[in-house]
Amino acid sequence: MLPSRNFEKQKISEIPKDQIINYSLLDGAIVINSNGELIGIAQKLEAPFSEDCVLESGRGTKHNSASMYSGAVDCLVFVVSHEGPITLYYKGRIFNRCFGEIFGY
Repeated sequence: MLPSRNFEKQKISEIPKDQIINYSLLDGAIVINSNGELIGIAQKLEAPFSEDCVLESGRGTKHNSASMYSGAVDCLVFVVSHEGPITLYYKGRIFNRCFGEIFGY
């Protein structure tokens, strides 16, 4: 994962909710570091194939990449689908799937 060009770190808490939603509509990942700073948008995540992941039949590249990435890298990956649900992947598997309730709507 490479940082976006001409992109400055921003505290996620200082970014308006509507802007974060707009970022999530872009193809690619939103990357937030452990300091709570947004460090990349529209990023392509590449990770080696992990035997510790579960690829879902009928899901697209975004979901399968998230599963593989979370299986290879110690992280939690959020996938925002155009169909509505938000899927969280952890250790290569679906950790949770929700429809925005984790964000208060």
